[in-house]
Amino acid sequence: MKCPYCNEEMKHGKLTGDGRSGVRFDQEGVKLSWSEKFVGVGYVKTNNDSGANFWKWRFELEGDYCEKCRKIILDAVVEK
Repeated sequence: MKCPYCNEEMKHGKLTGDGRSGVRFDQEGVKLSWSEKFVGVGYVKTNNDSGANFWKWRFELEGDYCEKCRKIILDAVVEK
């Protein structure tokens, strides 16, 4: 997918979390070693460095990430 902000190719992957640790973005087709996971490769932080976490719920969402713009795009349906 092309980034709508800069037109560069985005990385497809999954945004995941389980409520015990931070939110992660794992790129499709890229396997991280145990040591890379341990030091925090792939963890998502907000611009104000407050972190991003969804407490008590396990989730997995497919999305695309642009390294240049630091944007994640997700398809979603918001229930009313």
